[in-house]
Amino acid sequence: GPPSNATRFLPQMDQITPGSVHNCDFCVFALGNAAYSKSYAAFGYELHEALERAGANPLLDVKVGDELKNQEGSFLEWKQTILGHNEGIIYGYAGQVDKGNQQQHADLNKEQMVNLKYQ
Repeated sequence: GPPSNATRFLPQMDQITPGSVHNCDFCVFALGNAAYSKSYAAFGYELHEALERAGANPLLDVKVGDELKNQEGSFLEWKQTILGHNEGIIYGYAGQVDKGNQQQHADLNKEQMVNLKYQ
């Protein structure tokens, strides 16, 4: 089944008025075990759908890390897509803000950007 926190979290997400979330980009990395085909990474997919229904903008499709098939490698690949130095999605947004390109992301400013550090 889903993680215990998910049983409380998803119903709260369903209470958000559809389309009411603005200026929120997201990516979901779902964990799963393909041996459990009925619930394989289900929480990640449900979360993605709930965020999208609320109005948030998905930057990527759900990426799944299968416990039986190099979950860590899948995560590292996903992390590189998101955070890859000077080429990842997050750095692309930060670069646009740093360069003052307010045309595409007029609602963003440097103070609102999330600073991410990783090893």
